[in-house]
Amino acid sequence: MIFPELIGQDGPRGVLERILVSGRIPHAILFHGPEGIGKGAIAAAFSASLLCERPNGGAACGACPACRKAGHGNHPDLMVVTRLPKAKKGDTTTNDEDEDSAEDAASASGKGDLKRQITIDQIRDLNEHATYAPREGARRVFVVDPADAMNAASQNALLKTLEEPPGSAVLLLVASRPHLLLPTIRSRCFQIGFGAMHPASLAAALEKRGMPRDEARSRAALSEGRPGRALTLDLAARRAHRD
Repeated sequence: MIFPELIGQDGPRGVLERILVSGRIPHAILFHGPEGIGKGAIAAAFSASLLCERPNGGAACGACPACRKAGHGNHPDLMVVTRLPKAKKGDTTTNDEDEDSAEDAASASGKGDLKRQITIDQIRDLNEHATYAPREGARRVFVVDPADAMNAASQNALLKTLEEPPGSAVLLLVASRPHLLLPTIRSRCFQIGFGAMHPASLAAALEKRGMPRDEARSRAALSEGRPGRALTLDLAARRAHRD
């Protein structure tokens, strides 16, 4: 099966494998499931497969120039839209959207350094680039992650591209809260759902990767069966917090 380096999600990977082998690529795919489940990693692997010059069984070869560029994030036919860093204190730059400025002020004391929303200007930029012909490959790939961070204005702007998709553009939306997306957005996407693994199965998969048994079991249990979360958990911090 494709993407063997990714843990679990055999069902979604099987669907994506059939899509890649058939060559019938939907113009828009929505990857949805709990946070930390691994859907973003699979979306990235799928993006590379769409751009690969020498795919193996539909999956990216990982060695061609296109794969290397995609892996480094500098492929000219791949565009990733995500949340931008917050404006630094004292920055006089203003956004075109009043709601973005209000959101920055409201989240200034929050955790993290990223805005809570994907702005309409980012989506307008995506729409413009979607009209361009591919520079190196057969298609252009656009990843919006997290798609559920788009506000209503951004989603409505994206509808233009979803309703009349250019022939060479493929849009991949990644969302942990798909219910926050407009019904018109969801209805125009081929949807692939991701679910949590049984903790015992996840622990076994982590052990196969060389992780000590006790650590694998702890990570699988604390992550509630979510592979991405299991790999990034700070066990020492969790134990200190528990104590």
